[in-house]
Amino acid sequence: MYGSPAPPTSAAASATPFYNGPYLQHLTATSVEVRVELDMPAAATLEVLDGAGKKRTAAEPAATFHSFFLDGLAPQTS
Repeated sequence: MYGSPAPPTSAAASATPFYNGPYLQHLTATSVEVRVELDMPAAATLEVLDGAGKKRTAAEPAATFHSFFLDGLAPQTS
């Protein structure tokens, strides 16, 4: 059947759908702000792997808007 794909969902137990995002703001060569808005309050966790496979994790408590600022990034950070 044709139509729009289902929106992405968060990893919350109830699979809270994203309202807006995730999207990037204030992008520089070494930093970025990652924002996401949810339909319902939920905790959020952001994991970033650098080029060497080192994992960085940031978490926020339940809310409908989350903003994560990451600095010290290097090329090939994903």
